[in-house]
Amino acid sequence: MQNNKNLLILVNPKGGNYSDKKLNKFITILTQKRYSFFCYYSQTREDILNVLPFLLNNYSAILVMGGDGFLNEVINVLIEKGKDIPILPIPMGTSNLIASFCKINKNVNKWLSILERGKIFKIHPFFINNRRYFLLNLSIGNDANIVYKVEKKKSFFSKKLKYIFYFIKFLFKKHRFQVKLKVNKKSYKIENVKNIIGLLLPYYGLNVRIEKEKDFILYFFYKRNFIKYLLDIKNFFSGNYKWKLSLADNSGEIFIETIPSQKVQIDGEFFGYTPIKLKKSSKTIRLIVN
Repeated sequence: MQNNKNLLILVNPKGGNYSDKKLNKFITILTQKRYSFFCYYSQTREDILNVLPFLLNNYSAILVMGGDGFLNEVINVLIEKGKDIPILPIPMGTSNLIASFCKINKNVNKWLSILERGKIFKIHPFFINNRRYFLLNLSIGNDANIVYKVEKKKSFFSKKLKYIFYFIKFLFKKHRFQVKLKVNKKSYKIENVKNIIGLLLPYYGLNVRIEKEKDFILYFFYKRNFIKYLLDIKNFFSGNYKWKLSLADNSGEIFIETIPSQKVQIDGEFFGYTPIKLKKSSKTIRLIVN
């Protein structure tokens, strides 16, 4: 990283934790260290899709200042354009799960040292419905419903407060569905499901052992009483949740169908509805980690 000090900084000024003060302080640090950089402020999601392809020149790294949704847009453009540029995720969104995995916090003074060390984590993203790549996770059912409500419902409250509100609301909702899962030639049928979480990377302190880079784990949460469901969530975050399916040895496609159809979110953003088809991509994304 130290040989080429040419950086592209992508900023989402509408991010849930965006800070002019932190951005200006970081730009001052870069200037003092004689880095050359181009800083682009994205106004809309379509904006980054249309403009970013024309910005991908000879940069040593891309700093993405926003949340998981903004980062997901950047990753998809990089893959589609065949650009292999390391990405440093800076947590300035409402949801910063990927930055959390990379162990990057909101301390401006540490961002440059992390960048200069250049520690790289390589990952093959998943491709969903031949339309979109994602790096971290997907969910079907309860969690996706919450993400959808937070995105679509206009409110004076912050996204974090809205998420907490809908999380509590959906805990009491009588919601369940049937799952038909096909992995290579194996088929599974699962009843009374409330939520599915597919995890490619651990996040927010999850004590999940993903020993191989190709691991992908599906966790199934069942319709149970309030107390048992909360215990399920507790066990999931502590790494002790048993209702899971590891797809570590799978190199083919994964088909997930639900009855009735359910909402789907990827990397913290609403994607669409089931059924879905997943496949591990041969392409690689390089994340700069702490």
